[in-house]
Amino acid sequence: MENQQIKEFKIEELEQRLEMASWAQTKCNLAGPGSPECEMLER
Repeated sequence: MENQQIKEFKIEELEQRLEMASWAQTKCNLAGPGSPECEMLER
């Protein structure tokens, strides 16, 4: 039972990270190359 909960938690965490990354990518695309938004992605 505990194992299943751990798996679900990890999947949720990965989905959140992916969402953050794609949002950062979107902001970079809107701001254009060389903008602070894009510099944050490169780190």
